[in-house]
Amino acid sequence: MGYRHFSIAECGQLNALYRLNWTTRQIAVQLGRHHATVAREVRRGRQANGYHAPHAHNGAVQRRRASCPKGKYTPCLADEITQHLRQTWSPAQIAAYHRMHNTRQYHLYFADFFAAWQRGSNENANRLLREFFPKKTVL
Repeated sequence: MGYRHFSIAECGQLNALYRLNWTTRQIAVQLGRHHATVAREVRRGRQANGYHAPHAHNGAVQRRRASCPKGKYTPCLADEITQHLRQTWSPAQIAAYHRMHNTRQYHLYFADFFAAWQRGSNENANRLLREFFPKKTVL
């Protein structure tokens, strides 16, 4: 059985039954919900004079909005990405560029002169670095 929030209609039914002094177990049977779910809803929607359906529903909506991730989008980031795309950068290059500039930790690898198997990846890494940092740039 999947989780689903109380609808505003269910909150209204819960409100009416709660005012009639029904127990949470009786209300749960009537609404087809678990008694702990009903008890939690009553606790969250309680005000000074008892359960209040609109207050409970608004609280659920606010909790739902707060639980959604905010994301990483900013207008500045969008402009920067658009600029890089116009310069024909690939998405991988843009991601690498942002990783380098946001972490500020650079890992440089140098191949030993006698180890040919190290040079391929080293040359590729240096080529990628030179796309972002011209020669004679202090890293």
